[in-house]
Amino acid sequence: MFYPGKAAVVLLLSLVIGCDNSDSVSRLSSNQSPSKELSSSPTPAETASTISSTEDEKSLLKDTLIIPGERVGPVTQKTTREDLVKIFGESRLSDETISGPEGMGKIPITKVNLGKERSFIINWDNNRGKIVSVSNLGSDWKTPEGINIGTSFEKLQEILGEFKLTGLAWDYGGYVNLENTKLSEYRGKLSIRVDAPENAISKFPKQFQKVTGDQILSSSNPNWKNLDVRVSQITVQFDEGNK
Repeated sequence: MFYPGKAAVVLLLSLVIGCDNSDSVSRLSSNQSPSKELSSSPTPAETASTISSTEDEKSLLKDTLIIPGERVGPVTQKTTREDLVKIFGESRLSDETISGPEGMGKIPITKVNLGKERSFIINWDNNRGKIVSVSNLGSDWKTPEGINIGTSFEKLQEILGEFKLTGLAWDYGGYVNLENTKLSEYRGKLSIRVDAPENAISKFPKQFQKVTGDQILSSSNPNWKNLDVRVSQITVQFDEGNK
């Protein structure tokens, strides 16, 4: 029976940074002329700076190709923490340590923050000396075949042919088995997980129930129809031979 690798299950934590202008207002002098009111609108220079920063971030990573087992854009297994700084800049990196699947051990990670569509997580070995895998890839990242976050179940079946996967709605739910598919050479190099939207269970309760739980299902099972299942998670593992 196929079971997905536990290293594939890594959650991405979103960072939201707010900005509060209230301190600037409180510092205004009480004898300031009414004609010098603080404007909430950005100056032309500030606007230009924001646009420039956005354009820089978009052009920072033009290579968003995933080659399973080899690279994720410019990142390979040989990429070091210092290399990440050179490629992306220290300000876009965030080091953390998280619990492994089912609380098993600790996993050192580095978040590469490039916006919702391009961010990803580096999963290191215990000493942060070697990259084990890259996970939580944004939707801009694609395999040569066009698989990315959001790829429909129908499109995935078109690319892979008929495939097997685990039932939804449990710890290891929705993992695709690449064995005996058109991309069987990606086994052990690419982990694909699919899921249904939250409203699927209320809109199609009987169909949803039939494809959930600890079971192995075929992609040709008619109960997948109408559930709007899509790729929700992609993890790239590196070949052991790439050390």
